[in-house]
Amino acid sequence: MPDMGPFSVAPKQVEGLDGPGFADLVGRLLAAEIARAGLAGWTLTQTYRTNAADGGVDAGLSNSTSTSWLPAGDSAWQFKAGDLPPAACEMELRGATAAVATLKSGGSYRLVLGKSLAPNLIATRKARLEKVARALGVTVVAGMIEVLAGDSLARWAEEFPAVASSPSIRGMGTIGQTFGEWSDSVSHTTTWVPSEARDKQIEDLREAIQSGDESGVHVEGVSGLGKTRMVMEALRDQPNEALVVYVPSEDQFPPAVLNHLQTQGRSAVVVIDECDAKRHDVFAGMLQTGTRIRLVTISEPSQRAPRAATLLVKAFDDEPLSKLLQENMPTLWPEATRVIVEVSAGNIDYALKCAKALIAQRPGFAGQLVDPADIRQFIADELPGGALFLASSALALFSRLGFDGDLASEVRTVSAALAIPEGDLRAAAAELAAKGLLSSQGRYRSVGPSPVSIYLASNGWTEFGSRIVTDLIPELTDDLIERLFARAAEIGDASLPRAVVDKMLGESGPLSSLEAVAADRRGSLIEHLAVLSPGRVSRRISYLLGSVTKAELLAASGARRPLIWSLQKLVWHSETFSEAADSLLLLALAENETFSNNSTGVWVELFGTMLPATSASPEARLAYLRGKLASEDSQVRSLVVSAAGRALESHESTVVSGELQGGVVVEPRGAPKTWGEVWAYRSAMIDLLRTLADDLNSAVAEEAVKSLTGAIHGALGIPAVQEHLAAALASLPAAQLRLARAELADLSSLYDRTEDERKHAEDIDAMVAALPNESVADRLWVITHASPWDRRNTDIEADLLEALSGMTPGEATASLIDALSKEIPTDFNVGAAIGRLGVANERDEQFLIESFGGSNSRALTGYLLAKEELRLGAYDDFVDGMEVDHATKLRLTTQGPRTARAGERIAEYLPDVSVADGARAVFYWLREESDEALLRQYIQDWLKRVETQADYSALVDFIAFAIHVRSDLSADLEDLIGDVVAMRVDFPDVGQQRYDWKKLAERQLDRRPRQLVDTIVQLVERDAVRIYSRSEERSLFARSIQAAGPEAWVDLMDRLESRSSFKLSFALRGWLADVVDLSVLEGWVGDSKERARVVASVASVGDEMLSAPAAFLLARFGDDDAITSPLIGEFISGGWTGDESIRIRGQVAQVKRWLAQPGLSDGAKRWCGKVIDLLESRLGDVEQREQEGDW
Repeated sequence: MPDMGPFSVAPKQVEGLDGPGFADLVGRLLAAEIARAGLAGWTLTQTYRTNAADGGVDAGLSNSTSTSWLPAGDSAWQFKAGDLPPAACEMELRGATAAVATLKSGGSYRLVLGKSLAPNLIATRKARLEKVARALGVTVVAGMIEVLAGDSLARWAEEFPAVASSPSIRGMGTIGQTFGEWSDSVSHTTTWVPSEARDKQIEDLREAIQSGDESGVHVEGVSGLGKTRMVMEALRDQPNEALVVYVPSEDQFPPAVLNHLQTQGRSAVVVIDECDAKRHDVFAGMLQTGTRIRLVTISEPSQRAPRAATLLVKAFDDEPLSKLLQENMPTLWPEATRVIVEVSAGNIDYALKCAKALIAQRPGFAGQLVDPADIRQFIADELPGGALFLASSALALFSRLGFDGDLASEVRTVSAALAIPEGDLRAAAAELAAKGLLSSQGRYRSVGPSPVSIYLASNGWTEFGSRIVTDLIPELTDDLIERLFARAAEIGDASLPRAVVDKMLGESGPLSSLEAVAADRRGSLIEHLAVLSPGRVSRRISYLLGSVTKAELLAASGARRPLIWSLQKLVWHSETFSEAADSLLLLALAENETFSNNSTGVWVELFGTMLPATSASPEARLAYLRGKLASEDSQVRSLVVSAAGRALESHESTVVSGELQGGVVVEPRGAPKTWGEVWAYRSAMIDLLRTLADDLNSAVAEEAVKSLTGAIHGALGIPAVQEHLAAALASLPAAQLRLARAELADLSSLYDRTEDERKHAEDIDAMVAALPNESVADRLWVITHASPWDRRNTDIEADLLEALSGMTPGEATASLIDALSKEIPTDFNVGAAIGRLGVANERDEQFLIESFGGSNSRALTGYLLAKEELRLGAYDDFVDGMEVDHATKLRLTTQGPRTARAGERIAEYLPDVSVADGARAVFYWLREESDEALLRQYIQDWLKRVETQADYSALVDFIAFAIHVRSDLSADLEDLIGDVVAMRVDFPDVGQQRYDWKKLAERQLDRRPRQLVDTIVQLVERDAVRIYSRSEERSLFARSIQAAGPEAWVDLMDRLESRSSFKLSFALRGWLADVVDLSVLEGWVGDSKERARVVASVASVGDEMLSAPAAFLLARFGDDDAITSPLIGEFISGGWTGDESIRIRGQVAQVKRWLAQPGLSDGAKRWCGKVIDLLESRLGDVEQREQEGDW
């Protein structure tokens, strides 16, 4: 008898489907069957070309395992709504070439018909199909070909409630929605944004569903966190998506239905929303072991824990919540997004609600986004009532309040000032904590999350407003006052604490003087006041800065940071922009800080194009800067140059600061709204710079020209800006324009070298064409001042000679000599051009000689090399004839051609100059020589003549460079290098040559390790090396001791035992015991407790395993505090990053692993226990300090 219970399907429902509806039904059945079977590696394809003649199939399965409805292996499926007579069945298979191919490869074929047929009619159609298959060459076996009709499909569909309730068929008595209907509902139109925490919970939920636990899974969390959506995303695109039945509320799905489905062996993933833990257990009780039903329930938190696995959904993290708002509310500006993220405390629904309200109504502060109805989204029960509600409001007035230990005086202060019994405050705290609305931070307590604290604090200001001014604030410490205003700033409603702000801005407040500002310990109080009352605070700061001298501002270093931080808030608002910017400007004019976010940097950042540090519009900022052009102070005009230059930067960045204003919803950043506005703003800044290029102050004018020139690269490819900048540059006087011409030349070389993928060469040519024609002097200046790095020397020299081609050789030489009167980057090329002209006189050559060693030192070398090209031997003749000191001749010789005469000069002059001058002179000369004998000769000579630290450092540098790529050196040369290494004892401060010395010293590990040990010991005694953990020097020292053998180690231990050197004992602490075999250590210690103590001072304790020296000491001398204490100190001391509590927990775990080592001695076990006790006793204090840290 047919089943007429829930999710029943009658054959007539199948018969009534049209082609697409029938195809949808069969596709759902296949997907559901696959999901139920949990098939691995399945492939389902479906063409949806039902009732159409085609050579393929409507669905295909690959690698399937056999079920009640699916054949094993590959199978081809054809769907036909209605019926096909036997002849038509034959034609259908003949035309389905893909189906025939599947059959020939040993697969199966299924013809699915919508009409209900009697068994004999089904058999007739099957026989016809088998006959045609044989005719087509298929070896037909039992079960290979089957026909499924409407009545079979109805029975199949009843096995899957998700299919029975699908829109195409909608079985009788269906309850709930399919996954598709659930997913497409209007409640879930929000774009999903993943997060690390949510992804982990989704994975956990998928595993729990797949595990088949009959107790099901319960998902729990407060309203608005996205529980239902998270479950949906966990099921989306999973094989069991086809089995999902979603029920919006448990009262729509009687438990008996679940029992009915199980009894009939149906398969489903049943998701029941609004189903608490107690009801979950009722539903789960209907399921039995081996059930094909998977149960998932969703609810808000309840007092009862279900027997099933429970996933607790917590608040959405800030970063993904911010992205979610950006994705779904594109008109919400970033500054408003920040406030909503803060206020919503990770509640997704509430964040979206706030965003919609903010876009529609533009409320000005966080308090306007919170009402009592919203609070219910964050708590399962009501807030404390009556007197405890008032006490809760008092607690929420502060960002945190001292409650325990010596900080309990803070809660007593609040109790006395606001006339609230301390017992009520503590009772309210206990009730809030029980509801998860009060967190402990060491000895402090803090109300939260943000919506709850804002709501309660707003009520507190309303209830206690006058008493806060008259009774509370006079009793508060500065720290408590700051915490009071920190919470007020989170509310963001200036009307609540207005009277208090008035008092704080009075004669005795934190803005009464620069000294009072400096007294604000953290600089936060003034920031909070600026958030709450920007207009009044801005006026007060303006008055304060205007009433002191520049000298006083320079001296008031302690007040500067608090003022800058506050002005960053104030300058953000368009209403206080000009006044606050003027205050920043006053500080910038008395600048005494060098870091980037000093007052100068903050003021300049206001004028960026895309990322201005203010909401003021481009027009307002331009008007402000134009007003400063008339300033009589050249320093102001110089800062305007910097501001305009900032606007023209092509790559901007800024630090988020001014827009962070607690609960105040600030205006959007004042960037241009269209590209046209961007170009207009930048063009206006170009005009400002062009005006300043004519400034009477030459320094200001020079800075303006440099800024215009620096803007060229960023303007390329932007026609509006490029053309405007070209016109501005073209109007500059010729001398000023030269800098721009040189920049264009540099850019042209750059894009020639990089093959100009961005096609900027045309833009450069266009800008050059817009400039006035170059004079010869202009052209010469550009060539000599353009960077030579992207051009060959010969090309630069050719350009120079071409530019001067209209002059006589004498005139050209004079022009080039004049070009060398100031430092230029092309001095070598200018010298070479002079040499090629060939008419330099004695005075010209003397000028070049005097330039050698100066700013244009390479000009003489270029000149002489050019003369050498014209006449061989010219270089040597000139050097020989120079009346200069030997060091100059030596240096010039090593830069010239490698001739026999040059070698003779080097041999003659090298002994006469200092080691430092000689080593530097032949530095590159000898590098290209492979004559080791010559290298030995130099080093032997220099070793005898090293007199200063500069000599020694230059020698070390020279040798390291000379042997860098040489592998096989003679024993004699290696010995010389060893002598140089040992000489450091006399010249210990090698500075930048420290690395070079170390590389030379490493060569002695195989040759003179004992000497190297002695050298390092002497350097330690002289404070010349620092032997600290992981230092290169310590590694070298340890390797040298190991290479020198046990005798060196014993000698060091003997010295430590004699206590003759504190510096050496400090350098060896914590590692020397680890660089020798334990047998050597044990032999040296013997039964001596004194020697054991020495070893303890230089032993490490180990890492994953207790070190062998430490284990030996603890086993033999574990009761000696003079041994155990140093080992404890070695273990617990040292540096770390992050929280100390994490480090201590890691140390405790490490010692516990040591305790688990097999064979650990009793002494070591006692020591480990002592270390654990010590660490655990410290942990509480450390955690309290971290929780109470300055946050």
